[in-house]
Amino acid sequence: LKGTVRNVVDFGAFVDIGVKQDGLVHVSRMADRYVRNPFDVVSVGDVVDVTVINVDLERGRISLRRRESRLHRDTQRCTEMHGDKREHS
Repeated sequence: LKGTVRNVVDFGAFVDIGVKQDGLVHVSRMADRYVRNPFDVVSVGDVVDVTVINVDLERGRISLRRRESRLHRDTQRCTEMHGDKREHS
């Protein structure tokens, strides 16, 4: 499911998935690795792939998990192993 990040807070990100209530991707479910700061992973306006984990109708909450693309994961691993070798202008 694709959604658009509407707000980023210390504990996660709120994502518009096309229903009345935005869903929350908790910081612990943002990546396959430890995320200290959600602002390092997503920004407002990003289009992200998410999975619905839970819908709490009584409280009006939707819990989401962010799915990283394989390309993003491979790029992240390469950067972690070899550092960022891109030239900066």
